[in-house]
Amino acid sequence: MTTHALFRYGIFFLTLMGLTCAESNRIQERTGKMENHVLFEISLSIIDGPGLMAILRNRSSVERTLLHDTYLQPSEVVLINTSGQVVVPFDTRSIKKYDATVYRFSYTKLPPGGEMVLYEECFKARGNNDYELWWGPYHFEHLPSGIYKTYVIWKSEVDSWVDQESGAKGQMEGIWIGSVKSNQVELRLP
Repeated sequence: MTTHALFRYGIFFLTLMGLTCAESNRIQERTGKMENHVLFEISLSIIDGPGLMAILRNRSSVERTLLHDTYLQPSEVVLINTSGQVVVPFDTRSIKKYDATVYRFSYTKLPPGGEMVLYEECFKARGNNDYELWWGPYHFEHLPSGIYKTYVIWKSEVDSWVDQESGAKGQMEGIWIGSVKSNQVELRLP
């Protein structure tokens, strides 16, 4: 196993253990149970294909600013095989050249009760008993047929920006910092 794979496995393990932010008023409930103070909720569902669709909902009573971007701050899908092992995807950002600057226009506003689709992706058959899935920058390949438990995690960790025209830097006001975990679904790859 490469160092990169071990590092990714370690991150998934820590995430599974629920070790995220330490500041309690900035932590999203990680059990999937919704409480009154929860600002965001991710609803994960199985779609035809088979595939997965993750929808982020603003559960607060005010408009929220957020950053969900394939290269800058994507949501991650976690696949757990029948042996209980987390399937570690390849993060294609490690080999791509891209502008990692967070511009002011990169942020999205979500009204109270508003929803946005994080990703809607289908598994693609690559042969007999062999599937792949692209989830933003994450590439899962050589997934055998079977049942997978899966959920989505989105971490809001960035609140700074750069103005593309002037180069001025700033911090986005009122942005929520924390993580949110979706409900878990059971997916069957035929």
